[in-house]
Amino acid sequence: MDLKRLLNAKTVRFVAVTVILGAIGSGAWEWILKPLAMGASEFGLNVATLGVSSFKDSLYQDIAKGLHEEPSLRLYSAVFGLLPLFVLGFIAGKAAASRQFRGDVEDLEPEKVARFLSKPLLVVFVIMVAFSVIQANQVAYVNRAVTHFDQLMSIVAPSLPEIDRLSFRSQFAQIASGEDYEKLVSSLEQLCNEKGLRAPSFSVW
Repeated sequence: MDLKRLLNAKTVRFVAVTVILGAIGSGAWEWILKPLAMGASEFGLNVATLGVSSFKDSLYQDIAKGLHEEPSLRLYSAVFGLLPLFVLGFIAGKAAASRQFRGDVEDLEPEKVARFLSKPLLVVFVIMVAFSVIQANQVAYVNRAVTHFDQLMSIVAPSLPEIDRLSFRSQFAQIASGEDYEKLVSSLEQLCNEKGLRAPSFSVW
């Protein structure tokens, strides 16, 4: 392999541009896209719970269970549960198209069937996508909230006696609302500040 030919000016420029674009992209994510994503996440959570406090509390009760597979399994089950409905809707729509055009389904022109089914199927597809996005957003928030608590516990654990560590874990497992979670992590963040430890930031919804 000829290294001189490989490491020519064009290659060096390409690598330099790639590194610069990567740095710009990282900065854009950290300063622009990440705050927007967090805002969109909170908006999505508000939409998912419809502003009902009991729905919001149920999300924090999921957080109290810690990191586990149930939220992800629930999301997958919902998505794959909706897929058969989508297929059945297509079949039913095709049968309706047959009656609409007074002909055998096999003899229908594909363009006519496509036009007849396009709007209903689009509505069903949009509903499926919206539901999946909302569920995924909830799962992501649960994971972030649990991870934040675990990180705080790992930071303050060496400074706490065993009985206090167990007490914090017990309080976490009993979380029943957003206020419970916020109060608990605030206590841990205060301990970090008192002991001169660096506490990670987290926006509690």
